[in-house]
Amino acid sequence: MIAKWGKYKAKEADAYIAQLAKETEALRLEYNQKFDEISEENQRLKQRLAELEGKESLIARVMLDATLRAKDIEEDYKQRAHESDMGYEKLRAEWSGHFKASKDNIENIKTEAAAMLTQINEQFEQLSKWSDQKLSELTAGELPKIELTSTHPAYETGSEIPQQTVDLEQEIAKGAGADLKELCEELGLMD
Repeated sequence: MIAKWGKYKAKEADAYIAQLAKETEALRLEYNQKFDEISEENQRLKQRLAELEGKESLIARVMLDATLRAKDIEEDYKQRAHESDMGYEKLRAEWSGHFKASKDNIENIKTEAAAMLTQINEQFEQLSKWSDQKLSELTAGELPKIELTSTHPAYETGSEIPQQTVDLEQEIAKGAGADLKELCEELGLMD
């Protein structure tokens, strides 16, 4: 469109305006289509964001629950470990006490056994001294004669019994009827 002396031709101006309107309408349609596409994309992104926020919320709750559960498990483990340690210490102390008591009892038994052995040895020594004294008091002439009985081994064979054996057997036979009370009193076993 060319202006001659400041004037436009109406036909050309209308054609130009129509072309501008057509280009504007095409641009408007193109922009409306892009706007619709962008709006749809925006809607999809908003839905995706809502899904992700829901998942994020779920993940956060799961993480919080897992953290709380882990803390509960840790506290439970600590409590059980403490109880186990306390039980072990109690059992160890109890068995240590039993062991010490057993060890002390063994030592007491050893001490008592040693004392009894010493007492038995002393009593045996006293008995030996007493029997030695009694035997030394006896002389060969003081021993009474005994007659051969059917219980003597020489009786069965018909051999002669040596005099010393006869005298010893008589003394033993005489001692068989000894007064045990007197013997115990001499040994100091009775008052």
